Parts: sequence; C-alpha cells; structure tokens
Amino acid sequence: MLAAALAGANAILPDMMNLHRERTAQGVTVVVAPGDGPVTVEAWIGGGLGDESHDDATAGMAHLGEHVALAMAGVHVGAGVRLDGWVTPDATVFRAIAPAHTARAAIAAVALAARPRGDVREWIVARERERIAREGDAATGGPREVEAWWTRSYAAARTTIAVRGARVEEAVAAATVACDGWRSAGGGARVSGGAARRTAHAWRRRGVDVSGASERERAALAVAAAAMRARGEGAELVVTRDAVLWIAARGPGELALDEAGLAWARAAVRVPLAGVETAIGEVAAGQHLFGDPAWSARFRAAVARVTREDVQAAMRTHVAGRTHLAGRTHLARRTRVAQRPAARVVKRATLASGARVVAVRVPGADRVAVRVAWEGGFANERPSERGVVALLAATAPIACAKLDTMAETVALGGELAGVAGRWTFGLRSRWTRATWTEGLALVAACAHAPALDHDVVARERARLVELATDVARSPSRLALTTYLRARWGADPLGVDALAAPNELAALTRAGAAQWWRDRYAPGGAVVVVVGDIDADAAIAEVRAAFRAPAQPAAPARRPPAAPAPATPASPALREARQLFVDGPDGTAALVVGLPGLAAGDADRRALDGLVAILAAPTGRLRRAAVAAGVRSLRVAAVDGPSAGYVVIELHGAPPADAALAAVETVVRSLAADGPTPAEVAVADAALAPTDDALAIADATARAELRAPGTSPPPVMPAAAPLDAASLQRVATAALRWDDAMIVTVRPPAMTPGARAHAIKRVPPRRRATRSRR
Repeated sequence: MLAAALAGANAILPDMMNLHRERTAQGVTVVVAPGDGPVTVEAWIGGGLGDESHDDATAGMAHLGEHVALAMAGVHVGAGVRLDGWVTPDATVFRAIAPAHTARAAIAAVALAARPRGDVREWIVARERERIAREGDAATGGPREVEAWWTRSYAAARTTIAVRGARVEEAVAAATVACDGWRSAGGGARVSGGAARRTAHAWRRRGVDVSGASERERAALAVAAAAMRARGEGAELVVTRDAVLWIAARGPGELALDEAGLAWARAAVRVPLAGVETAIGEVAAGQHLFGDPAWSARFRAAVARVTREDVQAAMRTHVAGRTHLAGRTHLARRTRVAQRPAARVVKRATLASGARVVAVRVPGADRVAVRVAWEGGFANERPSERGVVALLAATAPIACAKLDTMAETVALGGELAGVAGRWTFGLRSRWTRATWTEGLALVAACAHAPALDHDVVARERARLVELATDVARSPSRLALTTYLRARWGADPLGVDALAAPNELAALTRAGAAQWWRDRYAPGGAVVVVVGDIDADAAIAEVRAAFRAPAQPAAPARRPPAAPAPATPASPALREARQLFVDGPDGTAALVVGLPGLAAGDADRRALDGLVAILAAPTGRLRRAAVAAGVRSLRVAAVDGPSAGYVVIELHGAPPADAALAAVETVVRSLAADGPTPAEVAVADAALAPTDDALAIADATARAELRAPGTSPPPVMPAAAPLDAASLQRVATAALRWDDAMIVTVRPPAMTPGARAHAIKRVPPRRRATRSRR
C-alpha cells in the first residue's frame, strides 16, 4: 500500500489532502479520496484514441467500444447509479455517480463496463454505430471487432480506478472483488505501435507540438491560452502522454497582458488533460498518464509562478507564425461549447425572510454549485446531543418534503450532500447548467422541510455507530482524541468530529428534528450560487425557491450559545510535553499538536501554505516519515474564532521514536531555514485561485457567515502570492516545537515498565549464556 497526498485539489470532499493508492492482484491501480457524500468513481482504461490506427480495422474502435460497453453494462447497473463514459487521446473513461455510501455499486458499475466479455450482439453494435454517426463521428466493425478491441485495450494493468466519497477499506475491497478474474494482458505500456500511429490522428494534426517547451513554458502557454479565450479567440494547451499541443485559431507573436489580466488568466487556466471534468478525474488522469495523482497540483504550481515576460517569451519561441487549426478538434467525446469568457461577477441580496444570497458568475464553468450554510456545527453540541449534526448531514439530503431527493438528484445528474462542520452546517450541491434550477428546487425543499424519515434516521444512525465503532479501534484515532482532551479540554476546538458509538446510539429522530427547528431556519441561511450564470437571474431563482411558506412558521426557539472556550480539565496534562497511551500490538500512532492561528488572523493563509508544504506527497516530511517506517501521514490546520492548532498524524510500525525524530527535524528546519523555492511553489499551488464552482461556493459561504458582505469571495484572484520570507516568519511564530504536545499510542510491550519487567523475568543462566556470546 502507498498513502499519497494531493495538494490544491478542492472538490465536494471536505478533505482531498489524503489519498490512498493501491494496486490489486490483477494489476488495476485504485486511488481513493475518502469521505462521505455522493460517491463518484472514474475508471481510466487503455490508450483511447492512441490505440487506434487509420490504416486498419481499428479506426474509430475506441468510440465504438466505449458505446457498446456502456450499452451492455447499463441494463445491469443497480438502481440509483448513473453511468457515463467518453474517449480521450489517452484513455477510455467510464464514470459512475451514486448516492452516499454506495461505493460498491458504483465501482461494480464501472468495472462491469470496463471488463472485456464475449457476448456482444450484432444489433447492439449496429445501434451504437448509428448513434455515433449522429454525433458526427464514424465507426466500422462488428461484434468480433469490438471484442478484439476490448481485449487489446481494456487490460487490467492499463486501468486506473479513482473513487471519491467512500471509506478506503470499503473502496479497495469493492475494487478487488469487482476486478476478480480480469485478465492482466497488455501490461502497463500502450499497445505496440500506438505512439507512431498517433501522428495520423486528426486531433494531433490540428495543433503545433510544443513538447520541447519546458515546464515553465508550458505553464506560460496555458496562461496565454486562457487570456486568448477571454478575448474570444479559441485557444488551448493540451497535454497527452506523448505530446503537448498548442491549438488556436491564430498565433499572435505578442500577447500584451497587464498585471490584472495576468492574474485573471492564471486563475482561469484549465487542467490541460483532455477528458478531465472533476477533481477526482484530475487524480485519475494524473495517475493513469504519468503515475502521479498530484500531477495537476504540480502544473498549477508552475502556473502560479508565470510572469508576463514568461508568456511573451513562450509565445515567441513556440507559437508565433506556426499555429493553425482546421475544422473541429476532437479531443474527447463530450465536447464543451466555446464561449467568450468575461470577468467574474459577484452580486448579493437579502431576501424578505432574512436569508442572504450571493451569486457568483464564473465564465466557462461547466457546472453550477448551490451551497446553503447556517451557523451552528458540532462544536455547538451539548453532551446529550453529541453526533446530532453528523446525523442531520447524513439524513437531511435523502428525502425532503414529499420528494425522494436522492433519486431526483441522480436523475438530474447532480450531487447533493449534507456538510457537518465544526462551526457551521449546510447543504452542498453541484448540477449541470441545464438542470441547476431543478437542483435548486431540491436544495430549497431540503432547507425548508427535511423529511427525517424514521427508517432513514435509524439506518443512518446505525451506519454512524458502525463507523464510530470501527474508528474507535484505530490507534490514530486514539492518539488524536487523547491530544484533543489533553490540550483543549472543554474548548470547542477540543470537540471530536465523530461522536462516540454510545452517544450516536442515543440520538432520536425527535431530537434531531428539534435541533433543526432551533437552528436552521431558512431565514437564517446563506445561499450561494456559483457557475456560468447570470447573477441577477440566479438571485431571482433563489428568491422564488426560498420564498416564505404560505402557512405561518412555528416560532423558532433561540439556540443555546456555543460553549465558551475553556482551559483543559487537567493543567498538568497541558504542561506535559509527551503523553503515552497503550494501544494494540504491532502498530503505533503518533500525533504532534503545534500552535496554530485563529480564523481571522492575517497570517492564516500563510499557515495553510505551510500545511500544504508539510503534506506534499514528495515533500521533505513525507520522505523522512517513510524512511522512519511511517505508513500514513496527515497534516491539517484547525481554527476557531480566537485560537487554532496544527496537527500532524502518523501511523506505522512500532517503535515511534524514529518517526518523532523525523517530524521534529523537519518542523525545526522549516522554521529555521524557511521553505525552498519548490516548496513555495507547492504552497502557491495549494492556495491558487480556482475555477471550480463548488470550491468557490464553499469558501464564499464560510466567508459570508464569518464576515457578511465580504467581496470578492476569497478564492477569486485577490491575494498576493506567498513568498519564502512570509512563510518562514509564520512557521517561526506558529510552528513552535517548544510548545508542541506529543501523543504516542504504542503496544503495551513497548513501554519502559514492560521492558524492565521482561528483563527481570529472564532466567539467570540464559542471561549468562547471552553475555558469553
């Protein structure tokens, strides 16, 4: 197993910093981004168009094979699972989206589409050839040719399955079962001759190969393409496994940009991999093409460093006088409509009910995000209510009013989930541009009247109890909860995100409904809509969807105040620098808690940059930790209104002394010497402005709750790039090793007392024999 991290990805998951990567016995690479919420699975297979040739029967087979595979798999896919697919120059992609906690069904769906089989019917192939013709492409061949294509291109060793929104153990187990019996022929390389045949493809003939450009020049060309799109001139940088292409309507030798235009263009750069539509798609494509799930983060880091001079030099060297484009460029089956980008627009309104609305137009965004947020998260729970926010997040989106919300969401091709935060609660959703108004209606129904069905509450409560029971056995969890109790005591920062099994089991449907009525009235919500939309029209849609109900609403009780910050229960524990806890045999866990910063601190952004540096998949901390026997690593910053902390969690084989020494060395060196230029780039990439609609909606909702009227949203181009000096200053001030609290969970046999007792029990004769040796 290999634990990996991805810096800078921001999607529907609250945490994309912890990826798990594993290879099954059949050779399939599985990458999991753990979490709760709708499950998305993408399988990237073979070489796509690159496995075709135009001088034999394989011409057009990638598209036909994908169509037939989907058609045959669709009749066997479980209820509630939406299956789709497309073809790129490098892969055939199958994607399944399913309701929360159905990872097995989603993985089984993509595996069913991807696995070669020998029962293809002639009428299915003929029907799919006609559909391809209506799409403007051509394909020939019958059932035997399709089966031969699958055998040739759909090999297990040439497949990457990426899963988002599931537990690691469940996803890996489901993938192993789904891939059982999948033949591994084909190896990890492309089909022989594929690279040479690529030159015959129309998509490659339409651009200029700029593979000779350096990484910085490629980033500069991507910025130039974004700037040209803003002016209505079609331009794109495309990176494939074999080539890097510049595709544009024309090739200007000069491209004048001011600082504002450069900042906008850098923020508008798309990940230049054909067929990538989501954050988990970036992970899958990076792993499938380059063996690196963090490839897109590295590319964004290069983009963040691009200057105006870089853009001019790259255009003169690689583009001037050479670019041409003839006809339609086929880079993936699902094509995007070219539109003239414009500046982002932010508009606000307050509804008659008191709800605040923020609409953000992001030109070119292919999805529309709708986010609803309220104040009041799990830090506000009293002891008798522990776990109620998590229960509401799990149950509220499943059924609302009299609607089967999950079924409606899947039918609309959307995603909808509850979000249980420390200080806030909300609903998070993403929709296509064609269905977002219907999606908004579903979100509004949940905000006004979550059904909280008895059976659903019972089922989700049992699932949370099972999850909490499993997690409670984890040494890493024991180390973290020990740190929280010892360092923070009754302070809200010490509240564990997951309640204990007995606390969850005691929750009732009536108690959950009362909590909702007390805290989450529609009039107290912040509603954020982000996408390629008209901001004024979006506000009007929200006004209609969130209009006050016809009947008078019951008066809401005033929610109790959040617990006041408190000192730890035991001052002696707070003063202890290192605590030891007995855990299971054969494993050890370590938590290092360091001082952090409050949410409103001016240096909070720089602290996030330091966390990205420490969590980087190829960074100094991970390298040192792996050398010390660590199997998994997590770094996070947690903040509150008046304080915060940074926590480093490690899990591996005992003893933990070497791992602790490695962490101390890295933290001290980062504070003393500051980050390297490469690490500054990692921090910039993690905090770079994004064009992901959901990420913008999340950040805007949090900012609006914290400081109403904030403009622009914090993920839009505004903040200055980080530099080594500011990062070192914050590291020196916040990451103070002399103020660290360390918790070690180790087997009982590793304690000093156990060691001394074992020595005393050794027979004298055996000790004498050993001494003579």
